[in-house]
Amino acid sequence: MTGYLSIVRWNGALGDYSSLFNGGVGSLPVPVDGDVLRAEIVGNVITVYRNGVAVKSVNVTSIGSPVWSAGQPGIGFWPVDSSTPANYGWKSYTAGNL
Repeated sequence: MTGYLSIVRWNGALGDYSSLFNGGVGSLPVPVDGDVLRAEIVGNVITVYRNGVAVKSVNVTSIGSPVWSAGQPGIGFWPVDSSTPANYGWKSYTAGNL
């Protein structure tokens, strides 16, 4: 079984986003019970971590267009083909400032 990492920038409207990184199947090991996944935005750089180790960093200006300077970032997870949504769940979730 392989994981999948994609980082996108939301452009404002429902369903309107731009891909910043699409690593495809195998770009992230499948998370297991106890893993900690984290995403940070510092300036224009989004970094994704797994268990404290940086997995991927991207600059949101890499695709051009204006960058939002205010608001709240988000993080999402979704099942891909052949996944079982009933197997997804959270033991804890935290959001905060750096």
